Amino acid sequence: MDKEFRLTHDPVFQLNACLWLVRKSPFAVRAQKPVFAAEGFVLRALGQKLGIASHLREAFLKAGWPVRPPEPDVIFRHVDSSDHLVIECKAHSFSPDSSTANQGRKLLATCSAPSAAVGVSADSSANAFVIYAVPSEDASQQLATLDKLTQELVEMEIPSSKFGVLGLSIEDGGLWAELDIPSLEEGSDLKIICKRSWITDGGDQDARPIYLVPYDPTAADNQIPQEREYCGRQLTQRILTYAMSVVGRAEVPDSIRIMANDALKSATFDISDRWQAKELDKFRSRIAQEIGSALNRGELKGKVDVRNTFVEVTLASLDEQKIALALLDKSQDGYIANQLTGDQMQVVDEG
Repeated sequence: MDKEFRLTHDPVFQLNACLWLVRKSPFAVRAQKPVFAAEGFVLRALGQKLGIASHLREAFLKAGWPVRPPEPDVIFRHVDSSDHLVIECKAHSFSPDSSTANQGRKLLATCSAPSAAVGVSADSSANAFVIYAVPSEDASQQLATLDKLTQELVEMEIPSSKFGVLGLSIEDGGLWAELDIPSLEEGSDLKIICKRSWITDGGDQDARPIYLVPYDPTAADNQIPQEREYCGRQLTQRILTYAMSVVGRAEVPDSIRIMANDALKSATFDISDRWQAKELDKFRSRIAQEIGSALNRGELKGKVDVRNTFVEVTLASLDEQKIALALLDKSQDGYIANQLTGDQMQVVDEG
């Protein structure tokens, strides 16, 4: 039987909880700076393909594993030590016998060679720690699984990176994250963040931080319909707001361009610049199509040119500018959200 759904099971919620840990500004005006950010950790990438060292490629082939580079959800970097936290978000823990376990083996092995995996200097002592973000009730089981997978790799004569879990919980009036990395060396820069850290206030159903990334096409298939709809509407409203800001700044008469990439950057607080998922190219094209469809109506029909990465609109007068703003303002965000986040945009996770 499936476990009862909680917000901490949702992959986009988990992703945003992680992102707030390294946000330089706090969630609330009077709140303290997020703990990881305060200790020198920064966001490096989302969905970045890791490099696989040549000796590991040979070992993967020998083990019968596909030599596809892992693409973890989030990567943090410690500025001073160059240690990396390579984070994978999961709704639940998994067992060593599950279909997900091979993804874990590959990630542990790949991160054992941090110079190849994340590009740190070959003579650096920096580590790439594999961290699984899971609901807190699953944290101990996930640690046990990672320990077992490490033992299996040793038996196969394949090296393994160090590992840990980031347990997410909604309790005591807020959202909390607790990092646990067994066997950390004394003096490690990570020890100071291995504790329970507050992210935001709220109860079971409202402890949401502002979604810095409102929608993830690689995770949508793992969301329940209500969460996918919530995320789609958040994304759509921000994109339409951005388009209105471009139209509103036009000095008519004018021919303006609404760039899909800029709309996505605005909707994700510029984080999309660090997001390397290949699905985003198709997503940007879809954003341009939907903005264009919203504008190419009534008196503006025929004055809107939709290209792959932008929408060009010719505004001959203040009246046409007002019409464009009204069209965007009255757009049905639910319909556009469905067009942006439909099944064709969802991606199957490959181990």
